[in-house]
Amino acid sequence: MNKFWINILLLSSLLLYACDISKNKEVKPEEVFVKIYENNQFDRSFTPLDIKQTPDGGYLILGEYTGSAFSPYPAVYLMKTQADGRFEWEYLAQDNYVTPISELLPTADGSSYEFFCSAQTDSLKPVRLSAVQTPEQLAKYNIIRTLTANKLADGNYGFVAYSQNSQYTTVAKGNASGGVLNSKQYYNQDNTFIEERIDRHLRRIRTPLPMLMGSRGGNDLFFTAFRLSNITVMSDDLSANGSEPKGIINGNSYDAAISAMVNISGNTFAMARYNADGENVFITRAEVAPNGTYTNTSFKGNILPELSKFARVIIKKATIAQRNVLLYFTDTKNGQMVLFIYDETTGALIKTRYFGSSNTFQAGNLTLTLDGGLAVVGKTYVAGRFGRICLFKLTAKELEALVKP
Repeated sequence: MNKFWINILLLSSLLLYACDISKNKEVKPEEVFVKIYENNQFDRSFTPLDIKQTPDGGYLILGEYTGSAFSPYPAVYLMKTQADGRFEWEYLAQDNYVTPISELLPTADGSSYEFFCSAQTDSLKPVRLSAVQTPEQLAKYNIIRTLTANKLADGNYGFVAYSQNSQYTTVAKGNASGGVLNSKQYYNQDNTFIEERIDRHLRRIRTPLPMLMGSRGGNDLFFTAFRLSNITVMSDDLSANGSEPKGIINGNSYDAAISAMVNISGNTFAMARYNADGENVFITRAEVAPNGTYTNTSFKGNILPELSKFARVIIKKATIAQRNVLLYFTDTKNGQMVLFIYDETTGALIKTRYFGSSNTFQAGNLTLTLDGGLAVVGKTYVAGRFGRICLFKLTAKELEALVKP
């Protein structure tokens, strides 16, 4: 395949830099850049979902692409760049591996990454793949129609699934070899409407569902489930008896729901949620007891009307310049990606940084880099039509400047 990249570092209309890096003779090509990765397959659109830096200094990007003749679902896409952002290789799944359902997860020895996707030919069962140029299938799990997966604190894997016409959300824990250790089912009721929303989610039609899976530590899991015509977040121990969860955050409708949730420590979480009209609310510190009962609106925060309605929100904990912070990454109504940096202890906003202008940009994900900087991946549209991956790299100095009072 012919593959080329567009270096748009010097186009200030695309990136609002606070300084002119062209005057800094000490900046190396790998320390700061902006790339858009064009592709000659004009019938396909590429969407990045995660990015991680590899030991050689390059970047591994997990995504999906539409336009495949083999599947109604988006197919798995992997791309690798060099340290300065130059394209190195790509992998496009052709017929079986679809709908990536996890981020890039570090392997047990920390030397590489793996991820989960669905097996189209096997009832959308979760498949664990190595994130290499030609992925190796590491395990398949007997959990039908899986919507999300994540690595848990104990090294096992958590899954949320919804079997077609079952009226039950299935939550399971699996080991590295593909065995299912524990599972529970949670009854919903409103099967017809759920089926419609899940089908749209799996095919990436309109707004995807905000699916969560995480752990407070030990056997206490938190996850998205469907309950009484709402999208809810439940807390439970899958090894415990009973069909009811220990704790629950009830949504207000199929649209008003918790959209992102990261455990800071103990019962303290950073969250985001949707109002029923799609406006986004950031809750930078919330106390959520594992056996508590709440509603979606129990957690007050800041409404951000500038953000795209039902925007995908990424929340990460980070330590920058010896300061513990929360990174909220999403996109705006005017077509920019935006990073909000909050103090982890107080929840106060420190700084806001925008990426991109002129074109439409949509947030993918972000990662701290080995040199102390930040890499941000997103989606933009070449010629206003073709969905392509873009990559922004900030220097350590730029990133540190963002966390200074």
